[in-house]
Amino acid sequence: MVDPNKIFRQKALEKLQSPDRLDELLTVTAPSAWIVLAVLVTLLTALAGWAIGGSVQLRAEGEGVLVARPGNGGLEAVLYVSLADAPRIRPGMPAFISPLSAPQAQHGLLRGTVSGVEGGPSTSAEMLRNGENDALIQTWIAQGNLVEVRVQLVADPARPGDYAWTLDNRGQVPLRDRTPVVGSVTVSEQRPFTLLLP
Repeated sequence: MVDPNKIFRQKALEKLQSPDRLDELLTVTAPSAWIVLAVLVTLLTALAGWAIGGSVQLRAEGEGVLVARPGNGGLEAVLYVSLADAPRIRPGMPAFISPLSAPQAQHGLLRGTVSGVEGGPSTSAEMLRNGENDALIQTWIAQGNLVEVRVQLVADPARPGDYAWTLDNRGQVPLRDRTPVVGSVTVSEQRPFTLLLP
């Protein structure tokens, strides 16, 4: 039974009677906690540096085909992008094209430059003019209003008659007229922190 005259526990009273250990260092945190804190500060500093000094590319994506250019026999890409993305695309913007016959992980992307953007949505007749695969054209039509974007493929200066890729292919990928492709146009580059601002 507890004595009602004793308000404090015996252990607490003994601690109050013992002298303070003022000559010993007080350990606020363990060394492992300091390591974790140092790692977090380093990561946050790197993230802040990237947010201010780095850049993020904003892209408009689309599907299309490679088509023969009239006159010189070279190829260009015709992409169909959404009506919402089309106004942001201008001639001269960089583009990257991935032929479906050349897996991107193995071959990389074709480099290109936007050469033209149509003023309005493409009709199914216009799409048929560029692609012979009716099933492919039906998938484009099902995506809604799409705008035609023409992309001139960049020639490889080291290999005449070949195109520039993001990976070194040395002509390993045969490109043909009407090859289905997916592509993207870099419409802008922004500092990451600006994406957080209203």
